[in-house]
Amino acid sequence: GRTNVIKLLLKRQDVDVNRRTPNGRTALHFAARLVNMDAATLLAQADGVNVEARNNIGMTPLALAVAQSEVKSVAYLIDDLKFDIHTRDDKGRSLTLIAAAHSGIHMLKELLNRGFDVNDKDSEGKTPLVHYAE
Repeated sequence: GRTNVIKLLLKRQDVDVNRRTPNGRTALHFAARLVNMDAATLLAQADGVNVEARNNIGMTPLALAVAQSEVKSVAYLIDDLKFDIHTRDDKGRSLTLIAAAHSGIHMLKELLNRGFDVNDKDSEGKTPLVHYAE
């Protein structure tokens, strides 16, 4: 299936694993957002890959998965692929704040259960509680 195609493409010397779409997403952004863990693993381990690539609003693949409320994908990216949990987007939002701004309760609970800071602030001084109260 798709995994075999990704393997084939990644074997090519001329493949650009960090190639971006017009909105700044890489293949890894899509794999993380769509909970395609086989693809995410292959892409994250590819030579020259930038696992911290940011889309046009400053979100890494992990941050995008948080924004899409993909709990399984986020757990996999953090636990298995060891993605940077201290990433912030262009608005200075941590993963907890991205969850508060874009996701449901399940994603926020997942992050808080992992010890993420409930009182973290973005560049405007907003906490997760403020985001939910807005």
